[in-house]
Amino acid sequence: MKHLVLVPSLLLACYGSLQAAEKTFVGPRAHGMAGANVASTKDATAQFYNPGALGFFREGVGYSGSGDDKELSSADNNKLADRNFDMTIDLSIGYRLTGDLGDYLQDLADIDINALGNLNAGSGISTSELADIVNVLSIFTDLADDQNAFVITTSVGTNVRIKNMAIGARAFGRFVAHVSDIDTVNLGISFNNTAEYNTALEDVENNNSILPGGFAGYTPSNLSPQMQADLATAGFSPNAIDVLDYQIGETVNSGLLDPNDITDVTTLLENTMGVVSGALTGGDLDQNTTAVAMTGVGYVEVPVSYGHAFNDNLSVGVSPKFMIGRVYGANILVFDEDADQVIDNITEEYHDSETFSIDVGLMARVNNFQIGVTGTNLTSPEFEGFTGSNGFTFDDIKLDPQVTVGVAWIPNNNLTLEVDVDVLPTDNGTISYDTQYISVGAEYDFLSVLAVRAGAYQNMAESDIGPVLTAGLGINIALARLDIGASFSPEMVEYDGSEIPEEAAVSLGLMIKF
Repeated sequence: MKHLVLVPSLLLACYGSLQAAEKTFVGPRAHGMAGANVASTKDATAQFYNPGALGFFREGVGYSGSGDDKELSSADNNKLADRNFDMTIDLSIGYRLTGDLGDYLQDLADIDINALGNLNAGSGISTSELADIVNVLSIFTDLADDQNAFVITTSVGTNVRIKNMAIGARAFGRFVAHVSDIDTVNLGISFNNTAEYNTALEDVENNNSILPGGFAGYTPSNLSPQMQADLATAGFSPNAIDVLDYQIGETVNSGLLDPNDITDVTTLLENTMGVVSGALTGGDLDQNTTAVAMTGVGYVEVPVSYGHAFNDNLSVGVSPKFMIGRVYGANILVFDEDADQVIDNITEEYHDSETFSIDVGLMARVNNFQIGVTGTNLTSPEFEGFTGSNGFTFDDIKLDPQVTVGVAWIPNNNLTLEVDVDVLPTDNGTISYDTQYISVGAEYDFLSVLAVRAGAYQNMAESDIGPVLTAGLGINIALARLDIGASFSPEMVEYDGSEIPEEAAVSLGLMIKF
């Protein structure tokens, strides 16, 4: 049990094991604006955010009149008609603690795991150790939910646009780690039988006075009669059951244990000391089968995009794309002496496959306003899974289609405000976690030299993480622009003595334009 800290450690260690890549923010301009770029994209990353914008990048569109009377159309809010060429190179990386994993990491950090692993008949159980036992088992009731995961996302690539056509090459990636199985029997606690466990619990009752006024006349109120009967069958004495009932109530009051999960915790308590009805059933930690599943999908897509403007106000675009994908996977026994080696060799277990898909986009604009609609991965491209050398099966990874609608207000050449909304929830493909974002972003360009960006986005499909804040800067130097974007969740979790955001990402990019 003293090595249970390896569960969160392995989850965070996955960051250093990333070898695949997947979709996240494309370009730091969009990142700084919380991804709100469907209606205001204005460079080669239109391939990703809205290929419909490409139709406005050519001569004959965006101007009215001719000769000396030629004027830029009032509908060309971003002055796209003057832009013949641009090339972007960018990369980004981020992580997310999904479900309740962030809370569990913080709760586990507050528990003295090493002390629990040394419990035996000679040392007994203190009040704090009893609380830690119940708290750990409370966490175990939900930790194996595959919504509780550590997710890494990356993007690196380039897009080149010549007038209203573009080509790109980009590697995306997602790497997910979650607890796939928890063994609550083989915990290595050294009580020889239930009688020794009862003695230790009764010492808590008699010597530590955890209940004001003592336990005389105490009536269990948290454990149902059936739960009490089950514990008694497992060999717990009436006094020991009183102590456990009180501690479970304290854990519920602290918010760590859901009252609906008391039954599960009671079952775990029956196995905690490795005994059932007085007979030893548990083993040492080297027999423990607690496991972390690590799954990664990395793919490279090569889109070729074309945009056609019907007039100054309406344009459509398409991006057919070839995709090469690789699914990685490993199921790691947390307490296995070779766990570190398995992590180091995780990229040796994979399967490659190829597919095609298509993105489409539409952009409509009038003076000061633009509306964009983008459909991404409309054919639901899928990458094949595989069965690993240890017999653990990793499912196919499918990229769900998404339709995003954006509205931008561009009152002048300096200011852009945009709101984007995903129409559909999309499945993570690895864990039971959906994403459907609403994004709000802003950009202010000072004298076409320094662009300042800010925004926020929220996943409407899940409630585990609140709004995520974004910010970014762009510096124009002659024909080049250097950009940086970042995002973080204000909600923090504690791990290994440090506070980290539940979600964070950073991106860098360089653009050449003329």
